[in-house]
Order: sequence, then structure tokens, then C-alpha cells
Amino acid sequence: MESSSRLRPASTVFWLVEPLRNAILTGSLPAHSIIRQDEIAEQHGVSRTPVREAMKLLAQEGLLQALPRRGMRIATLSKAQIAEAQALTELLHAFLNSPAAQPDTDSLASSMLRIAQSRLQLAQAKA
Repeated sequence: MESSSRLRPASTVFWLVEPLRNAILTGSLPAHSIIRQDEIAEQHGVSRTPVREAMKLLAQEGLLQALPRRGMRIATLSKAQIAEAQALTELLHAFLNSPAAQPDTDSLASSMLRIAQSRLQLAQAKA
């Protein structure tokens, strides 16, 4: 039987997203650096397929940028993207703290807020 340190949640993809996101947001992965699937897979003891899917999710969040035939790299945000993330963060905070927030929409708004905050944190870490 595996030790508890080796057990993973049902989805390896979602298990990989958090440490990758944290490494990006804390600056452990340098700005503009190319992220290699094979290195990430080896570090985490998984195949490249879940790594590729996790990287796609982070690209959708704006934390990684796809480079044709080269892989992915740590994203950099323009001033307009930073301003957009700040405005979105403020709007979502206001919405989530209002009486209009419903339990069924809270999870979507909370997810959107987390993404906007991640983009702001990325911008601040790279500033």
C-alpha cells in the first residue's frame, strides 16, 4: 500500500495545477522561462499527459503563454491586462459581498476572483 505522501486526488491534472500555479506566482519559476513538460513530469512522478493538461489550464488563467512548437512560458501581463484584473477583482469582491450573490453563482464568481487575483499576483511578482 502506498504511503499517504504518495496518494493523489482522483485527478492528477488538478493535483498538478496547484504546485505549478504556486511556483509561478511565487517566482520560483523565473519570468519568461520556458516550462518543459518532461521536467515537470519527472519532478512529480507522472506522465507528460496530465502535465500538458495542467499547463493548458494555467494558460487559460493567463499564467502561461503557449509558444508554437516550443511549449509554454511564464506569462507577462501588459498594463491593460493588469488594469483589467484589478477592475475584475474589485467587481467580484463587491458582488460576492452583496445580497445578490447566490450559492449557485458563488462558486463561479469565486473561481473568477481566484483567477483575477492570480493574474495580479503574477504582475506584482514580476514587477
